[in-house]
Order: sequence, then structure tokens, then C-alpha cells
Amino acid sequence: MNDSSSAHRSYTLAVILGAYALYLGLMTILRAAFWWLNAPAEIRGMSPARWLKVLVEGWRFDLVPFTYGMGITLILLLLYAFSGRPFFRRAAFWWTWFWTALLLAVYVADTVFYRHFSTHADSRIFFWVKDPRAVAGMIFQSPSMWVTFIPIGIFLYVLYRLLRRIFQNRKGLPFPRRRPVQAAVGIPLLAVMFFTAKGRIIGHALSADQAFTDEHFFVNDFKINPFFILRSSMGQMKQNWELDLMDNDEALRIVRKEFGIDTMKYNSPVARDYTYGGDSINPNIVLIFLERKAAWKMAYFGNRDSLTPVLDSLFLRGLAFDHFYSSGTVTYEGIFGTLYGYPILFSEHPLYGTEVNNDQRIHASTGKVKTYYGLPQVLAEWGYLTAYFCPHSPAFDNMGVFLPQNGF
Repeated sequence: MNDSSSAHRSYTLAVILGAYALYLGLMTILRAAFWWLNAPAEIRGMSPARWLKVLVEGWRFDLVPFTYGMGITLILLLLYAFSGRPFFRRAAFWWTWFWTALLLAVYVADTVFYRHFSTHADSRIFFWVKDPRAVAGMIFQSPSMWVTFIPIGIFLYVLYRLLRRIFQNRKGLPFPRRRPVQAAVGIPLLAVMFFTAKGRIIGHALSADQAFTDEHFFVNDFKINPFFILRSSMGQMKQNWELDLMDNDEALRIVRKEFGIDTMKYNSPVARDYTYGGDSINPNIVLIFLERKAAWKMAYFGNRDSLTPVLDSLFLRGLAFDHFYSSGTVTYEGIFGTLYGYPILFSEHPLYGTEVNNDQRIHASTGKVKTYYGLPQVLAEWGYLTAYFCPHSPAFDNMGVFLPQNGF
């Protein structure tokens, strides 16, 4: 009985510790890829000692979500030990594979998201679930994404093979059915995993803000696990919180003073006249929305590689606004902020609808969205024909419903 008990304790510990070691090993590979793809030039030469310190701090955040799932694995293994039924061992294996694969896949997706938007994925990604066909079409039509799927598939297969080796019970000895023995195995492990899931022994649970201790923003972003960003941002979506904004009259006073507005001639308190000094004929106005095309890539702002010769020529020949900013970082935020001049509120997708009538939400499926007054309507009033050209499905971000009802 003692030999059997010892054998099982070593098996349980070997599985748990082996799964943790495998997870951290694969996460280290993914973290290295995240650094290689996203780290700015000024910190790529960071000393190995500092990089290792930051990596260990990142492991601390990685272990929290993994331990949540491993708690279920441990319970299944204890049931296997108490009953001797292989069903519980198989269930423990498949659950561990699923949970580990899910966390790794989320990290890979977050790496791609960060490379595109220079920020971690948050609850905004769930807005795109409203139109999965359009999003899936854009993903699968991109050759670069197909190249990405191949290593992901290999990664998950390697995870499967290595976990199978970890979960093999080579000794095959009978397991003890005495509950005190099982408690002696399980209780210490559960205690250790509880504090691992908490992220610390004393104090409140580990939170995302505790990653932001370095002087460089990217190092802090590197330390955090996307699980924390998704969890905190989803929690904010569920809260009926109000923005703590400054007084409206004070805000208008500051803006009017900044723009030199002495009298109010229009309905808007911040509207003012601007005289175009060119031909009397209305010029053509073309807005070009480009994602991932930063200003520093243009010759006007100092780039010498001639990446955008046509845009550079337009910038030099036309009216150039080099301090004109759009709020937001994703497609729908850029469209909405540029065309209508309104700020982007967290947890709101303005192209789908907004909070109206005692929290009743207007959905795109009804064909009704809230209307705004902005640049398209102003141009139409001045005799312009407004048209919006989109190089992909207009169903993406509900543009096909929103824009025709808002001036195009």
C-alpha cells in the first residue's frame, strides 16, 4: 500500500509540475516572438539581466489564468486516484490540453492585435463578433494570415504530443482508496495553486495595474498577460459608470478662447468661419483613411525612403493640417471620430448604436442607428455629392448600414 501511495503521489506531482513546465516553456517562446515583432528599437538592446527579470515578472501574470484551469485538472486527477477509473485521467488530459491551447491561442491573437494597433486586445474585439462572416472573410482572404495558421497548428500538435507524454502512467500500480492519503496529496497542492492563482501570498489578488512599474511603456505591456486586459475591460463594460467630465461651460470657455471665437454665429458654440484662399469653384475634397500608416512614414515629416510619394505631393500642394488628430485606434473609432468629431466612449460601438431611451440599445439588425451631424452633412449642404468607397465588405463594423444614414 505504501509503495502504491508513493507511486501515485509522484504521478500526480509529475503531471501537475510537468504541465506547468510545458506551459511556461511554450509561453516563453511566444513572449520572445511578441518581443521580436513589437519591441521598439530603443529597447531592443536591453541587457540580458533586465530582460530575464522582466520575463520572470511576466511569468507571474501567465501563471494566474493557467492555475485557474489547473485546479480542475488536479481535482480530476484526485478522482482518478480515488476511483482508479481511466475516465478521470482522460478527462484531466483533454481539459488541460484545451485550457492550455486556449491561453496560448489568446496570446498569439493578442500579439497580432498589438502589432496592428500598438495596444493589447480588450473587450472591443467582441464588437466584431456581431458580424463574424465579414471578419472571417477578411482574415481568410489575407495570405499573411494563412502563413500564421501553419505554425499555430504545429504548435498545438506539439502541445498535444508533449502533454500525452506527461499524462502517461507508466507504473500502472493500483491506487490507494484511503481518503486521508488522497487528502495528503491534494490539500497541499490546492493550497499552493490557490496562492498561485491569486498571484501573491499577502494582499489582494494580482491585477493589471501592477505590471506598470517600468519607465518604458512597452516593457510594461510586455509583462502583462492579455487575460488581465480582457478581464478588466469586460468588467468595465458591465458597469453602469459615468464619466467624470469637467463642467460644460468651463470646457466651452477654454475651447472658444483657444480658437479665438468671440461671437457665436451658428448653432454650434465652437463653429467659426474659415475662408479658402483658392479658386472660387468648390474644390474636390477626398478623405483617405489609412490604417497603420503613421505620419512619420511620410516625407513631409522627415522620412527619406519615399514610401508615400503621391500623398507627399498632395500634402505639399494642398491645405495641410499637421496637428489634426482622430480619436481611437480601431477602424470604427477612426471613421466616427474623423467624420463627426465626437469622442469615443469606452464599451460603445457608435456605428452599431448607442445607449438611448433608458439603456435600450439600437442594433444594426433593425436597420436603425443613431444619426449624427458632421462633415458629410455639411458638404452635402454646400452642394457636394458625398460618397464612401470601401475596399472590403461594407458589412464590416456595420458601415453599410451606418454611413448611408449619416450623410453618405
